[in-house]
Amino acid sequence: MATSMKSIRKVILWNLSKKSRHFSTSQSHCNRHETEQLKRETPKLSGSTSEIVIPNRIPRGPTSILKALASTVERDPNAPAYYLVDDPYLYPTGFIPKKNYALSKAAGKRAAKHIVEQHPEFFQNDTSHPKVEAFMPPKTEYQTTGANEEALKERIEMRRVKDAIALYTEIKLEEMEVSEETLLDLLDLLCVYNNKDPPEELYGEETIYLSKHNRKAAKTWEDFTAAEKLFEDLPRKSARAYNTIVTGMAKGLASENAMSKYNEMLENRIPVDLETFHHLIEYGTMTADSHKEKWSLVTAMLHELKNQGLQPTLETFRCVLSALGSMASHQNSTHYVMKTLAEMKKLGIEPSLSCFANVLDVFYNKPNDRSDMLKKVVDYIWEKKVPINGSDDLHFFFLAMMKNSRTLKDVEIATKLEVLARKHDVISGPVQYVSVFYSLYFKLLCMYDTIEHVMEVYNQIVPHIWMLNTEEYEELFKAVELYEGYQYIPQIWSDMQFDLMKLNDIVNLVISSMAKVKHEEQLQNQFCDIAESLISRWISDQQFISTMRRPSRYLSLMLTATGMGDLITISCNGNRFNQAWLIFSTMKDNPNSFEGVPSGPAFTSLVELCIQNNKPEQAIDVVVYMCEHGLPDGKTSIEKIQTQMSLTDGQK
Repeated sequence: MATSMKSIRKVILWNLSKKSRHFSTSQSHCNRHETEQLKRETPKLSGSTSEIVIPNRIPRGPTSILKALASTVERDPNAPAYYLVDDPYLYPTGFIPKKNYALSKAAGKRAAKHIVEQHPEFFQNDTSHPKVEAFMPPKTEYQTTGANEEALKERIEMRRVKDAIALYTEIKLEEMEVSEETLLDLLDLLCVYNNKDPPEELYGEETIYLSKHNRKAAKTWEDFTAAEKLFEDLPRKSARAYNTIVTGMAKGLASENAMSKYNEMLENRIPVDLETFHHLIEYGTMTADSHKEKWSLVTAMLHELKNQGLQPTLETFRCVLSALGSMASHQNSTHYVMKTLAEMKKLGIEPSLSCFANVLDVFYNKPNDRSDMLKKVVDYIWEKKVPINGSDDLHFFFLAMMKNSRTLKDVEIATKLEVLARKHDVISGPVQYVSVFYSLYFKLLCMYDTIEHVMEVYNQIVPHIWMLNTEEYEELFKAVELYEGYQYIPQIWSDMQFDLMKLNDIVNLVISSMAKVKHEEQLQNQFCDIAESLISRWISDQQFISTMRRPSRYLSLMLTATGMGDLITISCNGNRFNQAWLIFSTMKDNPNSFEGVPSGPAFTSLVELCIQNNKPEQAIDVVVYMCEHGLPDGKTSIEKIQTQMSLTDGQK
């Protein structure tokens, strides 16, 4: 038995080995066949040569991968801004809660920074590699002391302007020598910060709510200060020194001083930097007495720029267009703008958004200007996908929307601007831009677009991007009534609860819209629920005020007599007798709490509802109230009660 089992095992192993050899042979044959076929097809795929061509390396930035990932998603309109992210129940929605939330976060960061600065010894454990100086406590003590050049260099590197000025004055008194390079570095520091210590930087949350971008800045350069004295003390007035002082003066709007130094440079044949030309073109030309003289100065500088062999850049043309924007009332300004844009096209330079902002300043200088330049600019940006860079570019969206709202009133242009603004994340910029931009856009939509599109935009921006003000709510309810979009009122009312600060200003407007027409049962019941919540809140507010030592009526919901009448109409339209009677009783018992005169039709409807529910006593109370207040249709209501109801002798 054992022998037979061994022979069977040998036969099985032999068959398996035979199949394995056959499989490996056929597999090697297939591989060889595929390799030969690939060799034959390779020349066909690569053309006339089989050489491998390695593509050129594409330079990537440190955030290229993040940008690529970000391009695959869009912003969720129902999500709050990143700096407002918290527990979902704590998301602020109104303007004031958002501002308080953001500034409180910034205040917390400042408190932490203060602790680090006051007690740096507790924050010396740094495990980061490489070292990140910004995460470490700031250096408050100088490593080098005494009046010497090394100490001066340290103060320049740390941007301690006042300490550097004091130390340089001490070095001068001791008649110590300082190298030219260090003196020029000090001059750079003084001209950049205008002889003052650098201002404290705002945190991101503070930038959104506190930063103000003023295009018409005032003069900030202080005459006869340390910068000018240092310039005069230089043993050799080099090109770098001249360019630094001229740039500082021009940027500080000391235009006369800057032009005087610029003329000195031309007389002494000192080369002018391109950046210096930029500041002189934009700010130095403010000394001109007329627009004609100003443009002559600009063209003269452009010719000098060419003579010195400098190539104009995008910033050069932006400064030229900025100068033209400040002389927009000149009769030839539009012609000069078109020449400038043509020159940019000739040099292959694409205009930036800030360039286009200056173009709009020129073409829409007067309120009645109706040029088609805005449409051309928006279409160009839409097709070319012009990027956004800096606050000047951010200003373009606000300016373009303002010009369109005041002159063209074109919904298509406004819609494209809004899409571009969201694509460029303008909605995360300073709140002054976002609020004005969306206020103009939304009011334009309410006046000239369909209610369906208005509400589509409304759902994308409310409440996390923008909240309506009283004026915008008025325009919205006008559009609702005009296009009979009453089905949107419950949603709008629900969103209004996010910002109760504005409720008193618009609550009567909401009530008036709901009382216009009687609607189908489901919508009318929703209106009745809103009316019930309003009267309940008013009653609870009055009860709370009555418990106060110094009551104030402004702490409660403020309803007018007309609004109370509209609430009665809404309740009658929904056949809610008890609710309508509660509102009437509240109004009757508190005659001095509601300003204005109630409307007659509301009480006529209430009388008819009393007749339907066979409430003669209540119907008589209503007609007595109507007669006492001189409301119309009182006699007609009395006749209805007499003819349609069974009355006792006393009631008659």
